[in-house]
Amino acid sequence: MDRLNEATYTPTPHSCARDVIFILHADHELNCSTAAVRQLGSTVIDPYVSIAGATAALYGPSHGGANEAALKWMIGSVENIPAQHLAELFGGLTLIPATTVLPASDSIHATQSADILSDLFTPNSARIPASIVTSDPLADLIKSSNITIDALPSTSTTLNKRLCFEKSGLKIYLIPQHATDKSFANVNAIFENDGFAAVTNLSFQVAVPKSLRLQINPPSSAFIPPKGTATQSMKIENPSKAVIKLRLKIGFLAGNEAVEDLVEVGGL
Repeated sequence: MDRLNEATYTPTPHSCARDVIFILHADHELNCSTAAVRQLGSTVIDPYVSIAGATAALYGPSHGGANEAALKWMIGSVENIPAQHLAELFGGLTLIPATTVLPASDSIHATQSADILSDLFTPNSARIPASIVTSDPLADLIKSSNITIDALPSTSTTLNKRLCFEKSGLKIYLIPQHATDKSFANVNAIFENDGFAAVTNLSFQVAVPKSLRLQINPPSSAFIPPKGTATQSMKIENPSKAVIKLRLKIGFLAGNEAVEDLVEVGGL
């Protein structure tokens, strides 16, 4: 950092800032001029003199807060640096001004880029995590099963999970979703194995009154491991718009235990 042989030398702000970065990473030895270093954070009439003097002086450990003073000076020196100089200073990074309007999909990237300088000068600054988007487990379960369910109007009734059977570790829930005009309903059955033995040979048969018409799909699996689930869907056409009643015939093996049962479900 030899001084140029000119009567007056005014370095650009990014040159000064780059010099300060060099200073802060200089290897330290024992002897130094603390006063020369401290003027970085106090009276800076000629930035070049201060930086050059401090470079020669920063040969010793710590310097009692001199680095902090240099950082404060550097913050002030980079406030008005043009964007192209910042890119040069920080290795080609593109910094986006805080006032730039970006598409919503780029908002997180813009915030991170605009905060690069803040992170450099405030190492312990807290970051606010991005919002975590949680999914609906019930909707995910229905989507993941190999079933086809007719689309319902957006004004259809809210899903209501109803327990209709529980025995030998197996629970069966029915989730009806009615069309707004009650002319049909999509019903999803969820089988949950809360037992310690696997459920095998699952059979789920449904009967409806003659006023209703039933279309039923096969189950997603006839084998349910402990703590596992399976699904089965059906569509019930209800031209008379009557209260839906079902008769269920359920059969399965829970380990070596054979289970068969009849269940009636009303008021769906």
